[in-house]
Order: sequence, then C-alpha cells, then structure tokens
Amino acid sequence: MKIKDIIPIEIPETVESDFLNGDTITIETGNVVIIDTTNLTRRGAICTTVANSSLVKGIAKQTIPVGKIGSIVISGITTAKVKTGATAVAIGDGLSTSATKGKLGLATSHPIAIALEAVPVNSDVNIQVDVRGM
Repeated sequence: MKIKDIIPIEIPETVESDFLNGDTITIETGNVVIIDTTNLTRRGAICTTVANSSLVKGIAKQTIPVGKIGSIVISGITTAKVKTGATAVAIGDGLSTSATKGKLGLATSHPIAIALEAVPVNSDVNIQVDVRGM
C-alpha cells in the first residue's frame, strides 16, 4: 500500500453521548456531570458536590430537565461552568469537579478538562475548556 492510497479519517471536534438526567435538579448547559451510581442500569448522569471526583462523564452540552435525556460532551472543546476561590485558574490548568454542584474547579487530582481561558479569583463564570475523553 502506498501512502497516497491511505484515506485520512476526519476526527470530530467534539465527541458527545446521550445520558439521562438522574439528578433532582435540571442539569444546565456547561455543568460537569458524573455517573449516577444510584441507578447504573439507566445510564444516568448527575451533578456532584464532591471535588476531584473520578466518576466524571463529561460536560452538559444542553439544558437537561430531570428525567430527560440530553447530550454530554465527553471529549473535545466546549463551554463549562467554573467557580474559583482564593486561587485563580490559568490557561492550561487542569480542572475537575468542585465542591460547588455542577461546576469545575482547579484540579488537585482527576483532571477532566484543560482551561482554555484564565479565570480570576472568586469568580463564577463560563469558559472554554478542552474535555479529555472520560
């Protein structure tokens, strides 16, 4: 086989998957979601207040009402909700779940996304992130 015979494969900018909102609240666009461990058979996702969770599924691409199915970005560039405290987020910092439900924060372990924008201290904003396939 010659190199000219190889057909390039186009890689999508983002990879998405559908999940059921198993939470008691509406999942908002940009919320980080984890596996709903209370009911694994229904392929559910919920928001969490556990920082640095290893159960992350991705970032909600759309608003998902309770009990409904919606799209979650599991890899690629998307907008996410980020909350900072006393430490700012710099471009390139790793982000993970935070103690604020549904929001990313500076990762101390289990980073799931890379910040593509800086976030000042004590902020609650939406920024572009690069989700690293879960």
